[in-house]
Amino acid sequence: MEFSKGSEWRKWDLHIHTPASFHWNGGKRFYEMEDAEKNAELTKLIEKINQSDVEVFGIMDYWTFDGYFELTKFLDQNPHLKRKTILPGIELRIECHAPFRLNIHFLLSDKLTHQNLLDFKASLLIRIGANKRPLSDEALTQFAKTLDDSKARAHGFSNHQNDERKCLELGSKTAEVIRDCLQDAQRLLPEGTCLIILPYGTSDGLSKLDWERYPQDDNYFMQSAHAFETRDCDEIELFLGIETDQNKKYIANFIKTMGGKPKPVVSGSDAHKVADYGVYPSNRMTWIKADPTFEGLKYTIYDPSERVRIGQKNPILEFPKPYFSQIKIQSTQIFPKLLNKKISFTDTNLELNSGLIAIIGGRGTGKSLLLDAIAKTFNKKKNKDRTDEISMQGDFSVTYAKNTGETEEFRIGGESEIIYLHVHQREVQDIVKDPEFLSDAILEMLGISLVGENLLDQEEDIDDILRQIKECKVWLNKHPRDDSQAIIDRRTQLISTITTESNRQMIESYANNISSTKANEKHTNRLTRLKTKLDSLAIEINSEIRSVNDELSEFFIPIVDFSSQVSSIQEAVSSLTEMTTNLKLSNIRVQESLEQEKIEGDPITLLQKVEEYRSEIEKEKETIHQIDTKWGQLQSLVEKRNAYVNQLDIRFNRLVSHVKDKWVEKSEGRSEWVDQQKKLIKDLLQPISIHGEIYFDESKFYEHVKSCLNLTKFRARQDSSPLDRIKSMIPVDSYEAYKLLISNQPVIWFNAQSPSTLDDFLEQEDYFNQDGIDRLLTLLFSESERQKYLKVLARIKYDDKSPEELSIGQRGTLYLCLKLATESFFDPIIIDQPEDDLDNDFIMKRLVPIFTTIKKYRQIIIATHNANLVVNADAEQVIVADNKSENLSYFSGSLESSKIRERICDVLEGGKEAFRKREQKYGFK
Repeated sequence: MEFSKGSEWRKWDLHIHTPASFHWNGGKRFYEMEDAEKNAELTKLIEKINQSDVEVFGIMDYWTFDGYFELTKFLDQNPHLKRKTILPGIELRIECHAPFRLNIHFLLSDKLTHQNLLDFKASLLIRIGANKRPLSDEALTQFAKTLDDSKARAHGFSNHQNDERKCLELGSKTAEVIRDCLQDAQRLLPEGTCLIILPYGTSDGLSKLDWERYPQDDNYFMQSAHAFETRDCDEIELFLGIETDQNKKYIANFIKTMGGKPKPVVSGSDAHKVADYGVYPSNRMTWIKADPTFEGLKYTIYDPSERVRIGQKNPILEFPKPYFSQIKIQSTQIFPKLLNKKISFTDTNLELNSGLIAIIGGRGTGKSLLLDAIAKTFNKKKNKDRTDEISMQGDFSVTYAKNTGETEEFRIGGESEIIYLHVHQREVQDIVKDPEFLSDAILEMLGISLVGENLLDQEEDIDDILRQIKECKVWLNKHPRDDSQAIIDRRTQLISTITTESNRQMIESYANNISSTKANEKHTNRLTRLKTKLDSLAIEINSEIRSVNDELSEFFIPIVDFSSQVSSIQEAVSSLTEMTTNLKLSNIRVQESLEQEKIEGDPITLLQKVEEYRSEIEKEKETIHQIDTKWGQLQSLVEKRNAYVNQLDIRFNRLVSHVKDKWVEKSEGRSEWVDQQKKLIKDLLQPISIHGEIYFDESKFYEHVKSCLNLTKFRARQDSSPLDRIKSMIPVDSYEAYKLLISNQPVIWFNAQSPSTLDDFLEQEDYFNQDGIDRLLTLLFSESERQKYLKVLARIKYDDKSPEELSIGQRGTLYLCLKLATESFFDPIIIDQPEDDLDNDFIMKRLVPIFTTIKKYRQIIIATHNANLVVNADAEQVIVADNKSENLSYFSGSLESSKIRERICDVLEGGKEAFRKREQKYGFK
């Protein structure tokens, strides 16, 4: 039977008895039954097994394989009834220097023949007096007959000597297998077909042994056993190597006693009647993540803490997670639009595991193409990616299972998107080639924005300040103050020319009256507008107040009354009107006086000329007032611009702190995470440190400054290049020097006598090319330009080395560590050939244990050529890719599948070595 979905959590009961056992509470034993009764009992037994939610049963009859033989014979005659795995086993009592009976269980492969089992049993010896005899019913009977009546009575028997059945039962309760024969018996079996399961906290278990008094016995049994049987939670944690506050003082010694490695734990029903099959005491059920085969059980030895659980709930429910549950492919061309790529998928249906899935195969077998098709389905494309070339429509679908159990099928060619991490082949390498690009990618992973607009409560818009400064300067250039003053002087001179001493006073009075009249009229108009606004405002506000008062009858808000303000306005308007009238009357009298003096020329024309000149004078005075105002605005804006350095410091320092805070937040993990998740994050990030740093790129700064300058002023000399001369004049080689420059400190040496400020330099137009002044200001102050040479970077170190000092593989290691640590403990991960981007040492020493832990919380799918990632990370499912005449096919299974192991050894470099080292490490084949 094939288990294509790989290693899954299943319930196992490796301790049941049959009617062949001397201790049977379910009615008659097999030897007491007629053939018809036996068949009925076997049918009942098999039906119970098939109806149970337990997937694997181990028959553990005392001293015999007869019950297993009866079952297999019956199933051979009724093959349609065989649906579950049933393993042969035998429960024995073993010699031990202790004042109690010690049981030992042997569980064997169902691939062994009956003769293998009989040979094994015959190699087990019991002592009969001073002699040894192979284990058999006759030997047990003979041993019982050597016991006197007092010993027999101590075990509940009397008058046994002449009763063969009583002697067999008494011998079964009292005989012990000689310890030294155990290894000889195991050697008779094919390698890897026998497991010793030692009861510990269960009936007649080793936990009762006084290990201080009998250290040799304790070491022997603890190291000989492949697995232990117990239901005690504290003991389970010890055997699985799980350190707790309760055991941390002695767990190291306990593991050393076991041979230096954790071991699996099981808890069976110990059922002595059919009704109790799969009924576990205290609901301490055995869950094993493996194929329901003897080979699957063996794999628990390699990673017991990840493969075995004792408890009521299926471990898959500990951390419900979304995952890709199925891939369906109809036979189709992958690149139908590309005539030179005649590659096709064959009909495929892959049920996917929710743990670690490794896709393997030779080069060109379609490992990456399968992942590319998934990426295409969910629009996870990379720039210049082969994914874009995949153009099949609808013949490829991926089913996505939510953590709620709901599923949804997505077909390729749509606009589907779901959240998961997809790392394309060599994507990491492309990212990590440029250390600055790597820094940006890491900042994005950490959720750090170094643009940082929202990190400041309020910040002056420097771009707007620069725009206003430019507008002020343009306006001032168009309105020279000297031009306006010259017009005023000329018009004043003309007025004095066309007037006499006698009439000058009257004309000046006339002109002043005109100015005052215009001023009064201006004030009157302004007051009138203000009154209109007050009237409108009063109407609007009082309407709202009346509405509120109507709704809130228990309260009263007084009506707004602007009558005092309106009255004052009216008084002012009346006074101004009266003054204006008087001024106009005064001018009429001036005009009459000029006519009486018979001034040459038309007095009206003279007055009109004076009035025209006076009007021009008033206009230019107003212009000068505007000029002075603009100069004041310009000075204020320049001061704001110069003070911008303070805001910049605040921003950068907050960004630096922001990087630190984000890093601490990521390193410590989320409060809702369990300790193992937090430890995983700590392990991932342990060799990494990140801090924020203000970074000034001197070369880029001068590159942009140079583009603003008139280079004819900086011609090369014998001892210096144009760039050298620019640096000498504008010495800005750090953030601190940059701050001095933009705060208008004297740092520029265009004058050999003494340094000048930025504003002084900006007045030297001959030093700049066209628009150079504006572009330099924008370069220095505008954020979009400044970021080209000045920014906050996340300074990253891995093993105390900066990215520039790391190899490409080490950079890939750094990137992937952060990627895994900063993504959620939830969504699936797909990584195409991680070994292409990673350091080999990291793969074995860190990535393998990382994958082993993280796969509990996230489905991981990798395409790989690296045997260590497949074998030592204990992949739950292996998908093997094949290419036959450009037709791609896939099949899958678990590591415990011999077919899969063979392909791993054939396809992956180091595959055989990986398996060999693993088996050597655990002393098992």
